[in-house]
Amino acid sequence: MNDTERLYADFLQIMNEKFKSELLNIFPETHAAAKAIQSDPYGRITSETLNIVTSALTPLTLRRLKHEINEWIDEEFSYLDCQWDKSYAYAQKERLFRVLSGRYR
Repeated sequence: MNDTERLYADFLQIMNEKFKSELLNIFPETHAAAKAIQSDPYGRITSETLNIVTSALTPLTLRRLKHEINEWIDEEFSYLDCQWDKSYAYAQKERLFRVLSGRYR
């Protein structure tokens, strides 16, 4: 794996963990979505978990989640030493948002 691929993999892993963390702030720990999130391996989100989460999100919680992810990415890119590829990061974020919104499912 070259340096660029490593950075892509690192970004996805960290974004997935941020996503999972935000979801755990939204759902009570007894909720099926929270249990699915906690059972996924570190840095990964299974399609089964995405299905559970997508069906559990309301428009308000989806908006909140998108806001938190956008804020996090903007903050990460505000650091001078950030090495992530902005185009790749924004493309992955938009891909996740499309899945959560029910498009392309």
